[in-house]
Amino acid sequence: MILRNSKNFIWRKIAIIAVLFLALATLCQTSFSQENTLPEKSIAAEQATTTAETSLEQKRAGFWQKKFHWLTPPDQGKPIVLDNNLRRPFLFFRDAINQPWPLGRLFFITLLSACLAKIFAANMVAGALESCRRNFLICIASAFLYTTILLSLSRLAFQTEALTPMALGCIALVQISYIVGMGLGIHIFANIFNDIASKRLGHPAKETKRSAIACWLTLFATATLLTAVSAIPELGRLPRLGNRLVVLVAIIGLGGLISDLRTKSRNRESE
Repeated sequence: MILRNSKNFIWRKIAIIAVLFLALATLCQTSFSQENTLPEKSIAAEQATTTAETSLEQKRAGFWQKKFHWLTPPDQGKPIVLDNNLRRPFLFFRDAINQPWPLGRLFFITLLSACLAKIFAANMVAGALESCRRNFLICIASAFLYTTILLSLSRLAFQTEALTPMALGCIALVQISYIVGMGLGIHIFANIFNDIASKRLGHPAKETKRSAIACWLTLFATATLLTAVSAIPELGRLPRLGNRLVVLVAIIGLGGLISDLRTKSRNRESE
């Protein structure tokens, strides 16, 4: 009986130890699985928050880029592709003259150039006006020669890839010169209209020119008239006449400026 009781006690111990071992093993397994699942859940939560933040930032960036698209720099790495018509400057300017121009932008550019010339370059305006009154044909010939030389240089420079910036600079110089000539040409024609109005009304020209309001109104009326003239369309087989008259006004102003600068340089050399 004692042997049997001792054997039963041993088996009971073994059974208790086995149950404790199994319980310990299951406890360790559950704790290990919880330790593994908790970082996975935290990583997933962090990824969800980061994706939400990035999508929100992308939406904000897209909103500001759409609102201020003119401030965003161009994409780097894309090569600058020049239009083939730009490589032939004479044909490029001819096509530009044949196209209809937006009247609002043209009025803004003409009026702005005339106002800037009146405020900051009064001596230049007076010299161009005097040159056109003294020798009108030489002024027009000087502007044509200036334009032909610069456009020919740009045409030759486009033949060499390394000289492309110089060619673009020549074309830009022609455009800037014509904008300046536009402002001076408006002043020249505004002065002519002022003289005609003073003679018709019977007032001396000096008194009319002293009135600043009359000068500004004449300037505004000349810019408006020039913008309306540019709206003249093609007449049959003739090309667009209105734009050519606007360019002619710019040529007159530019020629007067070139003639005035040439006269001043000659006077300095003679002195």
